[in-house]
Amino acid sequence: MFNIIEKIMNKKILLVTIFILISAAGLINSFLTSANKPPQYVKVYYFHGDIRCQTCLTIEEYTTEAIKQYFSKEVDEGTVIFQVINIDKKKNQEFIDKYKLYNQALVMARFVNDKEVEWKDCPKIWETVASRDKFFNYVKNEVNKYLKKK
Repeated sequence: MFNIIEKIMNKKILLVTIFILISAAGLINSFLTSANKPPQYVKVYYFHGDIRCQTCLTIEEYTTEAIKQYFSKEVDEGTVIFQVINIDKKKNQEFIDKYKLYNQALVMARFVNDKEVEWKDCPKIWETVASRDKFFNYVKNEVNKYLKKK
């Protein structure tokens, strides 16, 4: 009987120890992430819904490629963050009102000390999507405008 109780206690101690280590690792990672976070950064959002046409898929593809091509260093540094968000999901409904979304959209937002200080819609994605080069240049120029602001 004592052996069974001892085994159960050892398993509980092991589980508690594992839990403590995992929690500590998460806190350390959170601290390191916030300590290394730049004071200013730009978030590039591509918003879409559940139903997506070929043009919408192309916009996402081109935006992803343009960010990788022109801003890979900034992405690594955390000064450019790219997110693709489905606004038809309940957890993302807040973005509809916040950015006045009525369809798929590319939105740039500038953050200072983790507070959004300005944002803009980039409607020319629809005009430039027919030309990969024009689209890439448009995205590059819009991101650069926000990166250069102080």
